[in-house]
Amino acid sequence: MNRNSGLFSTVAGQRNMPSMYDVVLPKAKEVESMLRSLGYTGRGIHELVTCAGADLDWDVSRAARKVASIRNQAVHEPTFTMSQRQIESFRDSAGFVVRELDSMLARRYGRADASTSHTGLSRIVRFAGRASNVTLALLVIAAVVGMIVSKIPSF
Repeated sequence: MNRNSGLFSTVAGQRNMPSMYDVVLPKAKEVESMLRSLGYTGRGIHELVTCAGADLDWDVSRAARKVASIRNQAVHEPTFTMSQRQIESFRDSAGFVVRELDSMLARRYGRADASTSHTGLSRIVRFAGRASNVTLALLVIAAVVGMIVSKIPSF
């Protein structure tokens, strides 16, 4: 296809700016490939994210679905366009997903940089999940100890 056709035209007529296809398609392909490398199955990013389920933090899942939706619109809707600002937002979202998936791959395969790419929100969500599990465990222990103590006769 000719690079001057509508499919590969530059954004808003600006020269030397990447077309949305030059940004969207490679990033979507990278996200999909990384999800498959993590062992998830499905046809496309949406199904891969669904397959991953709770393995992905909600913010990673949401950003990955944004990548998938924009990719699908770019490929399937003939009149779909993106401003330079929207392309940058997409690039940021896709970059975030790639960093998080890379971190998951690193942890899974034991790379040294495995803990360096978590965002603050991801850490908070992960900590809250752990904290609730710890709190629940402490409550169960307290209840068991309370039941044991109540059965011991006093002297």
